[in-house]
Amino acid sequence: MSRVRPKSVQSARRWWGGAAALLVFSATASAAPFADDREPRRDDVVARFSTGMVTMELGSERAMTHITGGRLSLSTNDARCTGALDAPCRYTINELVLESTEPFSIAGQTFETVSVRTVEPAFGQLQTLFGATEVRGLPFWVIGTANGGTPFAFFAEENPMSFLRVLDVRFGPTEQTALIDVRLVGTIDGNEASIRVQVAADTPFENAPPYLAPSAPDMTTSCVADVVIDAGLLDVDGDVEASWAELGGAGIGATAGPVRLPIGVHQLIIAADDGYGALAREPLEVRVSSDGTLPLDAGEELVTFTLPLGTSTDRVAVAASDALSLQPDAHVLTGTVEAPVASLGSLSLAPRATVGEAWATGTTTLGADAVVAGPLHAGGTLSAHARAVIEGGIVRDGPYTPGVVVRVIVPTVVPGPNLTVRPGGTATLPAGAHGAIVVGPRGRLTLGLGRHTMSSLRMQPGSILEVSGDASNPTLVRITGALDWNGSVVSAEPALLLVLDTTSAVQIHAPLEGWILAPRASVTLLPGASPYRGGVYARSVTLQPNVVLQAVGLAAAVRDDSLAACALTPVVTCVRSNPDGTFTAVFGYTSILPHVPLIVHRGPINRLYPEGLVSTRDFQFFAPRGEEAAFETTFTEEASWILGNRTATATGGSTPCP
Repeated sequence: MSRVRPKSVQSARRWWGGAAALLVFSATASAAPFADDREPRRDDVVARFSTGMVTMELGSERAMTHITGGRLSLSTNDARCTGALDAPCRYTINELVLESTEPFSIAGQTFETVSVRTVEPAFGQLQTLFGATEVRGLPFWVIGTANGGTPFAFFAEENPMSFLRVLDVRFGPTEQTALIDVRLVGTIDGNEASIRVQVAADTPFENAPPYLAPSAPDMTTSCVADVVIDAGLLDVDGDVEASWAELGGAGIGATAGPVRLPIGVHQLIIAADDGYGALAREPLEVRVSSDGTLPLDAGEELVTFTLPLGTSTDRVAVAASDALSLQPDAHVLTGTVEAPVASLGSLSLAPRATVGEAWATGTTTLGADAVVAGPLHAGGTLSAHARAVIEGGIVRDGPYTPGVVVRVIVPTVVPGPNLTVRPGGTATLPAGAHGAIVVGPRGRLTLGLGRHTMSSLRMQPGSILEVSGDASNPTLVRITGALDWNGSVVSAEPALLLVLDTTSAVQIHAPLEGWILAPRASVTLLPGASPYRGGVYARSVTLQPNVVLQAVGLAAAVRDDSLAACALTPVVTCVRSNPDGTFTAVFGYTSILPHVPLIVHRGPINRLYPEGLVSTRDFQFFAPRGEEAAFETTFTEEASWILGNRTATATGGSTPCP
């Protein structure tokens, strides 16, 4: 069972000499009923006070005021601390605090607050003495403010040689009261002063929950981190253990040893149950950051973009590293609702431009009737027109760096053949390396699902780019040179991810469904690009007048799955021969995370090869430790499961299934 953490006493700017204090308590109390029929251990109970009297004598004058609050916390495991205390028993006063915040005047001084409190947990012995009990050596502070806020304090301790009636605590089935009578003697400004507090509890003693003050260090790793969580658990007997659980049920375990967590921001709940009906719960945020390293296969490279801390790819579809600007009547929406935007530099909303929640680490400028339909997380100066609207108020919750790093694995650029689709013509390109691609007016180019590289892409007016895949497995096109967009995209949903290496300005002249990732380029959506459906991450982003961008979170296309996949290893469990000459492979996996499940969406780093293989079960969700039989797939020659930078390949000669 826990013990309330002692309160520290702030050093007063003005001190008065203390003297030996006379403490007089008169009390009876009992424990509150428990939920079950077990004999409750008396090792942490609390009574609270809200009524009572404070009497101060200073010199020859006396003044009185009312108690406005207080609490008494006791601990004992001594079975003799029951009934009428026919025998001595051991106990601990964890904390006694009695407070008055009603001002009163005496001897020309006005006291605004008076607080009587124990200095630290005090151990003692309860013992019958003419119907009461005694305690020795219990130190107190008397602190408060007087004369307009000037602090005063004196230290008081019972004379250990005296035998005073101090405290009477009774843990019985019917008594539900606690009476306290404290008299402390000291000096204030050289004048003898005494403070007497008389109070009756208006709540019975109740079992107090364990005390938790959890903390954990921020960690940096290339894959997973063993995080040591300090639950900050204070417990009299040391027999209570804390546990942790991640919000959403992503993981659960004990805090006794290191907790292995993947890269990410983890919202945990730390809990401790004393076994007697009292449960403590405290939130804890644990940050595990990437050290920037990432295992890549041959022929792969990494493209990164940084979002402000506090954002995520599923919340923010429009972001800039230098400057984000919406010109008059431009809007970022999801349906009819304003959508979030972010900038690690400046943010500018011209008159009547609208966005949702917004982040800006640099200067923010809002024109007349511009709307931020949510909080504005502002890290720099704000210049706002009188008619500008910030519906969620200004929030200064920075810093917003080092930021949330978005990582995309792209193929290494190698030379490929050029292609020109003549006006009205059609062509198909499988995934792979290409050179300069031109699609003429009314021409149609179909891209195979997978990853493409192009030296340039020019879509002329009326041209069509058809892509396959979906939001969780988009068609990725890395373009090292110029992008000239005057065409359109045909797909069931946004499924095109354009990764631009260029540092030149990029202008989007016609509607585009998909995402643009251009860490080193400025991207401008011209009026003809409206409505644009998808997202843009670039060095600078500009929406020209009247442009409407329908935001679709980049989390569907750009994920840190590669960081999760590093904790997983695919394995071929066994292979069965089928009567028709085919084989069925049973794939499993292992995870180095003992408590936390993972999600790695199907795509370039979680796929079956060759294309066309069908699995019997979805393989995007990964349990802690692993599974021996995650799914099956039927093949003729061989089947490979590519998971992160690891591959498991099944053939007819693999371990046969029993």
